[in-house]
Amino acid sequence: MILPILSLSGCSAGKGDPAVPSVAAASETSSPADDLGAVADFALTEQSGKTITLKDLRGKVWVASFLFTRCCTGCPRISADLLQLQKDLANTEGVLIVSFTVDPEHDTPSVLKAYADSLGADAKRWLFLTGKQPEIYRLIKDSFHLGVEQNQGEARKPGNEVTHSNRLIVVDRQGHIRGWDFDGTNPEALPRLKQRIDELLREKP
Repeated sequence: MILPILSLSGCSAGKGDPAVPSVAAASETSSPADDLGAVADFALTEQSGKTITLKDLRGKVWVASFLFTRCCTGCPRISADLLQLQKDLANTEGVLIVSFTVDPEHDTPSVLKAYADSLGADAKRWLFLTGKQPEIYRLIKDSFHLGVEQNQGEARKPGNEVTHSNRLIVVDRQGHIRGWDFDGTNPEALPRLKQRIDELLREKP
């Protein structure tokens, strides 16, 4: 199935959730009606220095987010909402939060670790991934169907080096996108996000 890449609204926009693209055409006839396709395999570095691949996430329901540590616009709100999600799911097994940096040249594993520690992120439940920019940007655009780009010229100011989506994506145990319409800058989206996670956890592995 081919989905259009969501147009960039800027990390600072936080304008809510645009309409989810049609899922009328499924890649597999046996796929659920809300299956937006598989996430491509990747090999990225976690804040601990460990390499994380898609295989490491198999069997977990996970929430993907996209942020960077020196962002001073939408990312702090996204991180705050994810921290609340971590607290809400503290007693729920089989769920991970996976944050992909969109500023990997700056966000080394040690920078991500300092950022995670400052948030109070649980390293066993919330992963922060970095790597080569081309691989991360390709993953965001081709698998998650979201926009991302380095800002240039006058648009590139401290704290606004990258324009990216505020969207949170829910991925099922098989590595397929099953939720795409959650605005990470809107705390009111959290109840729907948690409901979607619960629904996927109830599905048979």
